Amino acid sequence: MRTFEKKSGHDLAKNAGAVLLDIKAIGEDGTFEGYASTFGNVDNGGDRVIAGAFAKSISVKTARGVKMLRDHDKRHLIGEWLEIREDAKGLYVRGRVFVDIQMGKETLVLMRAGQLSALSIGYKTIESEYSKLDDVRNLREIDLWEISVVPFPMNEMATIDAVKQRDWTAKDVERYLRDAGMPSAFAKMVANHGINAAKAKLAGDCRDGGESGEKELAGLINGLAATFKGN
Repeated sequence: MRTFEKKSGHDLAKNAGAVLLDIKAIGEDGTFEGYASTFGNVDNGGDRVIAGAFAKSISVKTARGVKMLRDHDKRHLIGEWLEIREDAKGLYVRGRVFVDIQMGKETLVLMRAGQLSALSIGYKTIESEYSKLDDVRNLREIDLWEISVVPFPMNEMATIDAVKQRDWTAKDVERYLRDAGMPSAFAKMVANHGINAAKAKLAGDCRDGGESGEKELAGLINGLAATFKGN
């Protein structure tokens, strides 16, 4: 989660948790569903969301009023939330990543490759209380602003329950990487072995190739970073 709290006249931002996604498949239209927050457990930021915390906010804003972002960056709207509601487990969400915009395509590639694996909420705390007994802040009312797709989870209790359509193969990931402008050989390496393994392989090849190889590696990695920019 990311909280935005009013204190001494300034908005303060703090990373306080995220929900790990267990993505088995994503719809051709970019749809997926799961949980953006869970009730009762303490995340790695020391916060515990109490059941009912989102009720007022989502009843007023509805799903359409909550933004879907990439890495909490308001410049990177990547989709829309179709349904947001509380249940016994937590904050259930169903959304769609836009497949017709570049950032949406890049996000889906990384989600399908397991590189973007969590949801994180952006909100303003309306009511909370600190528990000295277990050194935890209980969040009782939250004004929900946005839900982001992010790389790193802090709240690991909630997972995707169901996703649409078929499983994606390495070939699918490779094709989307190529469509995003990456060299064919590099796209294939990332799709089959993951980004870190591809970078390690390239680093070894470039060490053998001297200075020109180092420049080639830097160019490829910078290109990959630009393609999947969103931090």
